[in-house]
Amino acid sequence: MSTEQVLHAYRHLYRGLLHAVQFSKPARYVARDRLRVAFREEGAVLEPRSIARTLRFLEAATRERGLEHKVLKNLLATQFFRAQQEHLTWKHVKLNQSLKHTKWASPLEGRQEGANENLANNIAGTILQTIYTVPHFVTTT
Repeated sequence: MSTEQVLHAYRHLYRGLLHAVQFSKPARYVARDRLRVAFREEGAVLEPRSIARTLRFLEAATRERGLEHKVLKNLLATQFFRAQQEHLTWKHVKLNQSLKHTKWASPLEGRQEGANENLANNIAGTILQTIYTVPHFVTTT
């Protein structure tokens, strides 16, 4: 994707997230931080179909307080409490990304929860994992 398309995808996803969470304070900040991490990840490939499906999911979450809204709300709340528990601010995430002896590891790696989330994303074809995957830093020695 070109730089302009990536920028448009980011803006559409961010705007969709803000509308879906109705600009509520903790959720909008968590969504913003997750989206930033996802778009700044090296080697990440954006698929237009996945972006379109995710936007449809967010539009459905915006329209009514149904299943989509509850799923998104719970995912963002889970992320908020995980980040709060680990005390990772955006400044710490950015500083730790610059360290060469760290690597990314999924917090749900090897767990059944992670498998269920990956299966749901593969079926739906969305990119919600970028919204709620918390980066963990594992030091390699």
